[in-house]
Amino acid sequence: MPQKTDVTLGLLKEIRTALAPLANIADAYDNDALDEARRSWNRGREQDLATILYQGRGGEALIFLRDAVEARHMCIKVDAIVTATENFIQELLVMQEQLDKKVSDDDSNR
Repeated sequence: MPQKTDVTLGLLKEIRTALAPLANIADAYDNDALDEARRSWNRGREQDLATILYQGRGGEALIFLRDAVEARHMCIKVDAIVTATENFIQELLVMQEQLDKKVSDDDSNR
């Protein structure tokens, strides 16, 4: 189990790392440090979320501020999943140690 869990946690951490740059853009918006849109401009959240951050050839919108905000939400969720999983694994290890000790004590009392 730990090996599969380590792989899963590793993948979650890689996903979080990949999303982090977009999440940082959302933080910059919140802190009025983004040139394309600033919260203090009071244009309305929906209008700000529709702000194009990156365009491809022909003016095709590829990344919106909304994408950055969604990436930040996913980073928060991934962090929570990783933390909960690590805590659960620790609890399982403690339980396993307690069970091993009980079995050992029972064997020595025979």
